[in-house]
Amino acid sequence: MVGRIIAAVLPKYIPGNPRVIISNMGGGGGLNATIAFYAKTKPDGFTLLQSSNGAISAQAATGDTSKYDVTKFRYLGNVCRTANVILVRKGQLPRLTDPKARPMIVGSKEGTETWGAVPLWGKQLLGWNLQWVLGYSGDAEVQLAAARGEVDVMGTSNTFAIRQLVDGGTADYLCAVGVRKEGKLVRRSDFPDVPTFEELLGDKKPNGVAWQSFMNWIAPGLVDTFLAAPPKTPDNVMAILLDAYTKMSKDSQFDDMIKKSVNPVYQVNIGKDTHDLVSQVLVVPPEVATYTRELLKNADLLAR
Repeated sequence: MVGRIIAAVLPKYIPGNPRVIISNMGGGGGLNATIAFYAKTKPDGFTLLQSSNGAISAQAATGDTSKYDVTKFRYLGNVCRTANVILVRKGQLPRLTDPKARPMIVGSKEGTETWGAVPLWGKQLLGWNLQWVLGYSGDAEVQLAAARGEVDVMGTSNTFAIRQLVDGGTADYLCAVGVRKEGKLVRRSDFPDVPTFEELLGDKKPNGVAWQSFMNWIAPGLVDTFLAAPPKTPDNVMAILLDAYTKMSKDSQFDDMIKKSVNPVYQVNIGKDTHDLVSQVLVVPPEVATYTRELLKNADLLAR
């Protein structure tokens, strides 16, 4: 949806007001499109990639740059919805901390989504009784699976979806990842009664590598959805695209469409700020990367 809104508004600020052709490429939670774009797209500014933090999280979790490297993209900017909220299927919360109960099913695309830090660290630090089922095409399919009773734990940052799931009787709130404010994770302003995962941890919150690893995992959520040109796109071309993206971000039509169709709360970053956020996720100490990989192995996620 963000990509379609950008496609509707961005051309207003590009010389010649070019027509935009949207080409969808499904599969892998957007990874197939990212791989194809990285490998095949000419750096001429005529083809751009609208993708999400899933591509960043996947690279951060595995360290694999054989198929693509998001740090080499030339970013126009990103639109960040606010922090993810973790939901539990209605009436199933007691199973979460009961080791004798049937494991609760975490529905996921790849197991590396930003919100996935909460169940992963919850299993490690709080002993949550969880099992992952991967391969869902996206949040909408996971939410439908929850309505059918197939999925017990899910996450999304979409305010509309969260309210629909809770008000419709499909799910209960568990916690939120948290919004980063002045170096701390705080509650979402639109869900002030939903505690952060850090609050749930209490005195079990770890220090050092374990918490640094958690913060690194959730960092792609600060990027959320991004628009990028291929590596090696010339500076003169990028100057035009960056100017257009900056003007688009201040456009009242863009603001209205995002608030009505995507999320009533959002943030836009431009160019270098987006690149810096991406690099922050991927340039981490080896011990942090090792800790994350071990968590993935323990949850039987790394080898899938």
